[in-house]
Amino acid sequence: MGKCRRTPSTGGAFHGHTLVAVAAVVLLVAVPLTTGTVSVARDRALAADARPVAERWAAAGAWQIASVDARNDVLLVGVLGLPPQPAPTALRTALDRAGMSDADLQLRLVGGRTHWCPAGTDVCTVEDSPVG
Repeated sequence: MGKCRRTPSTGGAFHGHTLVAVAAVVLLVAVPLTTGTVSVARDRALAADARPVAERWAAAGAWQIASVDARNDVLLVGVLGLPPQPAPTALRTALDRAGMSDADLQLRLVGGRTHWCPAGTDVCTVEDSPVG
């Protein structure tokens, strides 16, 4: 009786170029996803750290913080209240002291005015919101 020899199957294994192609596709997907996740996590942490600072600043003028968000290391703070408004430069200074000196600040006040306070400065400019 003759013996049958079985050859090992290669159907489920990756070899050579196929393995390189699969690894490249995984990297092409994983790198942007990881970068995006890290960016979102950093922005969320920045907003969470900035909220109590903004609330203390707003309370000094009987204003209320409507929103604190961050996008690409820019803090977006929405504030509600009646004049007189608290000084936006005071918030910029408070954020700097709290370790957020590298984040720009965009402060939106009810009434259509936006204050832009760049990181590394103590000067804020007013941008009028477009009508319409």
